[in-house]
Amino acid sequence: MSPFEFIFSTVWFILIAIFVYYMLVLRPEAIEQQNKETFLSGLKKNDEVVTSGGIVGKVSSIKDDLVTVEIASNVRIKVLPANLRPHVQKQDGSN
Repeated sequence: MSPFEFIFSTVWFILIAIFVYYMLVLRPEAIEQQNKETFLSGLKKNDEVVTSGGIVGKVSSIKDDLVTVEIASNVRIKVLPANLRPHVQKQDGSN
C-alpha cells in the first residue's frame, strides 16, 4: 500500500466517523433542544406538564424564571422551566 493510498483511506475513515457521530449524537441533540425551546416558549396556563422528578400537574402561573405547577387542589410547587416537559397521555386501547 502506497503512502497516498494509506492517507486517502485514513481520511475517508475519519470523515465517515465524523458523519456517523454527527448523525447519531449531535443532530438528535440539536433537534431535542429545538423541541424543548419550542415547548417552553409556547407554555401557557393550564398546560399539563411533567417535572423531571415525574410529578404531573397543570401550569398555574409563569414568571420570569419560575413556573408554578398545581399538582393537587391547592397544592402548588415552583419549578424551573428547564425541568418541565409536556405530559403525553396514552390513547385508549393501547398497551
